Amino acid sequence: MLLTGPDGEPNGLPSPSYTVQLPSTIEEAGVPPSEAGCGELERPEEQDNVVISPGDSHPPYSSSPPTSGWHFLGSVSPALYYQPIQPENLVTNLAEGDVVIWHTGLSDDELLDLKGLMVLFASEQVVGVPGDTLSLEHSIVLTAWGRLQRCEKLSGPVVHQFIERFVGKGPSS
Repeated sequence: MLLTGPDGEPNGLPSPSYTVQLPSTIEEAGVPPSEAGCGELERPEEQDNVVISPGDSHPPYSSSPPTSGWHFLGSVSPALYYQPIQPENLVTNLAEGDVVIWHTGLSDDELLDLKGLMVLFASEQVVGVPGDTLSLEHSIVLTAWGRLQRCEKLSGPVVHQFIERFVGKGPSS
């Protein structure tokens, strides 16, 4: 799949400065599952689905990143973000049945693969966000309400399988 920018398309040819090659299939994104270094699916202690106001304190989450618990009213729009977002905002998405893909330390090529996956999924229930403020020990952490899977490397098939299993399964969905 070839994406181009809004300008620089003389004679019908895309401008190299605006051209990005994204994976055209899920299998082309990242590494094969056998090379992703993924751990077992985790089921952190599920915490209550409680709406709080910004500035309210709450007990610590049972996992990092969180998979349940305290959250703000209103979810984050599904997209791939490049700046960290407060966990309380993203737990709202989990409560609504979304999947949140936390990433950290990815190379430019890996970020392009993740962006390509987001395009391929064309889902309104997947959010990709940096986990830099959480001191994650893995490059990719997949979360859904009450579920978590950590991977050393991005794997399109692993991400796809997680989404297929858990999207739409929050307590509010």
